Amino acid sequence: MNFLQSFLFILTSAFLLLGGALIIQVYNAYSKTKQNFLLLLSLGFFALVVGGALPVLAFALALSELLYIAGIILQICGISAIYYSTVR
Repeated sequence: MNFLQSFLFILTSAFLLLGGALIIQVYNAYSKTKQNFLLLLSLGFFALVVGGALPVLAFALALSELLYIAGIILQICGISAIYYSTVR
């Protein structure tokens, strides 16, 4: 494993941890208020965070290019869910 791959793993881990913390905070707000838009918002953030990490991991591990496409599709779904939850 070279330096770039190691650095990408560290940055991706930090990205996933921060994204996970944000998702947990939004979900905790949902569990207290039971407002459905917060549940959709947390699902949107989940899709966005996982979709953002997939292309980086696919590059670092030299995996299939389909993970790039899956990551972008997840990001689009995440942003769409976030947008929908905020304009409703």
